[in-house]
Amino acid sequence: MIKEQIDAETNEKFLSNATVMQAYKAELDEMQRQGDLERYLAYLDDEKAAFLAHMAENQEIMSTYYQWRMEAESTYLGFAVQAADTLKNGLASAFSGAIVYGNSL
Repeated sequence: MIKEQIDAETNEKFLSNATVMQAYKAELDEMQRQGDLERYLAYLDDEKAAFLAHMAENQEIMSTYYQWRMEAESTYLGFAVQAADTLKNGLASAFSGAIVYGNSL
């Protein structure tokens, strides 16, 4: 449940960033294909180059965050399973002691 939510949020952000980056790349490719070097260089000014670098950095950060969240959820689930197992073993021991030896619960 939580994993699906994290997956959905992460995928939405990846797709949003990827769509913006693809649109810029498509426009740059079209300018380059048409041989409009002056327009191509004007379009690829410092601001847009910085934006593209920023978007790539955001993609990397989101990927790292996703991996961290999945690891955290896995660790939490492992802890929950271990706690439930300990509780089950404790209760089983108490019940078997009560049945076999007449101990009080």
